[in-house]
Amino acid sequence: MDTLTVTSTYLDPSTEKPLKGQVVLAPQPARLLSATTHEQISGTVTADLDDNGHFTATFVRPADGLLPTGWRLLVDERLEGAPRALYEVELPNDKDIVDLADYAPAPATDASYLRVPGPPGPTGAPGPTGAQGPPGAPGATGAQGPAGPSGPQGEPGEQGPEGPQGDQGPAGEPGPKGDPGAQGEQGPAGPKGDTGATGAQGEQGPRGDTGPKGDQGDPGPQGLQGPKGDTGAQGPQGVPGPAVLKNVWTPQSLGFQAWTCDPYGVANPEAKYLKAQRLYLCGLNITEDTPFNAVVLFSRGYGGVPAARFIAGVYREDGTPVTGTPTPVSLPAAGIAGSPPQMLSGHVGPTSIAMPSTIILPPGRYWGAWDMTTGGATDYAYYHVQNEAPVSPANFFLGTPFARAWYLEAQAGLPATISQSAAGVLTDHDIPIMALALI
Repeated sequence: MDTLTVTSTYLDPSTEKPLKGQVVLAPQPARLLSATTHEQISGTVTADLDDNGHFTATFVRPADGLLPTGWRLLVDERLEGAPRALYEVELPNDKDIVDLADYAPAPATDASYLRVPGPPGPTGAPGPTGAQGPPGAPGATGAQGPAGPSGPQGEPGEQGPEGPQGDQGPAGEPGPKGDPGAQGEQGPAGPKGDTGATGAQGEQGPRGDTGPKGDQGDPGPQGLQGPKGDTGAQGPQGVPGPAVLKNVWTPQSLGFQAWTCDPYGVANPEAKYLKAQRLYLCGLNITEDTPFNAVVLFSRGYGGVPAARFIAGVYREDGTPVTGTPTPVSLPAAGIAGSPPQMLSGHVGPTSIAMPSTIILPPGRYWGAWDMTTGGATDYAYYHVQNEAPVSPANFFLGTPFARAWYLEAQAGLPATISQSAAGVLTDHDIPIMALALI
C-alpha cells in the first residue's frame, strides 16, 4: 500500500531556535485495518523533535485498501515552553508527503509556527443555568440632601385697579390771631401747622391675576450615601475552574490523561483480587477538555490468563454512558519493558482496554467502570485503596451527592444506565485505582 509521510518543524518565533518536545499522531479511528486480511497496519505514533525542531512520521495513505477507506489524524502537540495544542486534520489521498503547517488551525499569538485557519466547529449545547441566590437585604435610605437654590422670580402679574380714595381727615384748629403790626415789609411766613390725623384707610382693591411661573431652578446637590445594607446570603458555589499545579506529579506527567487518585501513598499489606462479574465504579474529576481512548487499571499481579475476559467504559454523572467496550476482551500480562525487575517478574503495572474511538471529555464528574466478566478468584490482583469500614471513606461529599467508589454484583456486561442511589449499590470494598489514557 502507498504510504504518506507527515512532517513539520517547530521554531521559537522570537529567536528562530528549534523547540524541544514531541508530537503524538493518532489515526481516527484508532486502528487502520487491511480490507483483505483485517490486520492492523497503522496506529498511534509518538514522534520526538530532533535537534532542528523537526519530526517525520509515516502512515498508510488513505485509500480503498483500508478499513475505513477515509480517515482523519488527531494531532497532540506537546512542546516545551509552548501551550499544548490538540486538533484534527483530514489527510489527502493524492500526496506522498504533507507538512502540518499547511493543514493545522491558526495558532495563538504566542505560538511557535504559522498555521492555516480551519473552519469553525459546531457550537456546543449551552449548559443549564444555575439557580440564582437570594437577594440581599436592602440598605437603609440615605439622609435627604439639602434643598436646591430657588429658581428665578417669575414676572409680576398685571396691576389691579386702583381702590377708591379714602375720606379726608378733619382740619386742625387755627392758631390765635396776632395783633396787627405796623405796615411794614412783609415778614417771613410763619411755621407750618401740624399735619392733621391720617384718614381711615380705604378698602383694598381686588388682587391682580397671577403672573406666569418662573423657570425651574437647578437641582440641589445629591444627598449623602446611606449606610451599606447587610450582605445577602451566599449563592450556590460554581463549578471549580481547572487547577494549575506546578512541580507536582500529575496524571499527565506519568503518561495518563486523568486518574481516580495518586497511588503513591496507598498501603497494600495483602493482595486483593477482582471478583468475577463485579462492576467497579470509580470517580473521575475532569477540569478541562480531555481526550482519551483507553481505560486503565493498576495491576498488582496479572500474568495474562487466556480464559479471563474484561469490559470497561465511562459514565456521566447523570448515569448515561459516554463510551465502552461492546464485548468482553482478553488482556495480555501486565508489565512494561524497561520497568524495574520486580515489576516485570510480578506482572505489576497498568492494564488497558481500548475504547471504540477517541473521545474528548468536557469538564464534569464521571465514573470509570471495570468488570472481569469471566475469570477465577485469584486471576487478577489489583492495587487498591484499603478499606475496613462498611462505607468507603472515598464517599465524602457535600451538596449534590457524588460517590467516588461503589460497585454492583452480577454484571455480565456494561449496564445501559447506572445510579449510585439504586438498590443493590455497595460501598464496603477495597477500591481499585483507575485512569484514562490516550494511547
